[in-house]
Amino acid sequence: MRSALVFVELLGLFAAGAAAACSPVVFTVTFESENVVFGNPPDPNNATAIKEFFNTSLTEGPNIVGTQPTSQTVEISGRYCSPPVGVKQIGVLQLLVHGITYTKDLWSGFGLSDEYDWEHFATSKGYHTLAIDRLGHGQSTKPEPLAVTQGPAHVSVLHELIQQIRSGSHPEIVEPEKLVYIGHSYGSAMGNRLSFAHPADVDVYVLTGYSDTVNVPVDALDLDPAAAVLPRFAGLPLGYFTFESQSARTRVFYDGPFDPAVAAHDFEVQDTVSVGELFSPGLDRVVTSFTGPVFLITGDKDFFFCSDGPPACDAVLSGTARLYPDARFEYEVVKNAGHLLTTQKSSRKVFQSAHKWLSRVL
Repeated sequence: MRSALVFVELLGLFAAGAAAACSPVVFTVTFESENVVFGNPPDPNNATAIKEFFNTSLTEGPNIVGTQPTSQTVEISGRYCSPPVGVKQIGVLQLLVHGITYTKDLWSGFGLSDEYDWEHFATSKGYHTLAIDRLGHGQSTKPEPLAVTQGPAHVSVLHELIQQIRSGSHPEIVEPEKLVYIGHSYGSAMGNRLSFAHPADVDVYVLTGYSDTVNVPVDALDLDPAAAVLPRFAGLPLGYFTFESQSARTRVFYDGPFDPAVAAHDFEVQDTVSVGELFSPGLDRVVTSFTGPVFLITGDKDFFFCSDGPPACDAVLSGTARLYPDARFEYEVVKNAGHLLTTQKSSRKVFQSAHKWLSRVL
């Protein structure tokens, strides 16, 4: 009997350290959205004009003159991971949605270490995960960046993708019993807007790097047309922007204890953000009728969403409950952590807190 128990224990330890089964997946999605129309749009082939439009919109607010129906069929790239052999599956899929200038690889910690790998941690607990490249990012379709790649389009794409998941119509995705939306930063903002537009889509939300209060200092976003500043983006429409310097990127995304080598790698593999994403409805918050559980977890040194510093962060996160008056809302302030809190020394704390909470509410 003793030998059998030892074998079972060893099997459990082996499973906990085993790799998840991950594979690339692609969704073909036709979305319909009501996108905004910007007044006096810049020449799409003039980097200087686009940069001026960006700066003016950032300092004075975007010049929105109306809306227009937008429809397009696009491909959304993803990575689907199943629990390792020997780990009990719990029938829950986590949909992982990244922020601006990132891709789905944020959720694997850029492949650098299990220390930063949300997918590895989640699958070791029995979850399935689906990390996606949002519209205009990574290997997904990159539409026209001002009029098409906007917040409303993102929400519509997410809704249509979730319908495929929920119906079991995607041949490579196991139809889940429950769906958990995990967002970071702009991905969390899209979760907020998705819960407003389609409150029945998702069972549970975990929002990281987010709050009800966002502050973007005018001089903080050192962004330029990606194709004009980095050779690897050559040929990309000029309305997709990225960071020109590592120092600027690290300053806004990292704080508290972190490995400088990770921040340097982050810059080397950075993605883009469209002008339409930044200045269409997206980062503005909405009050939703969602009634399920919501967990907000943000670093107390978050440059954007706790910009008044650690002493004020608790009140900011607590106040975010106003967006979810009918939900079971809970929050946690992660001490000594910056905006990108899953690729810093705070990562294990974030992973453990989020999954401990999930185990209570699911």
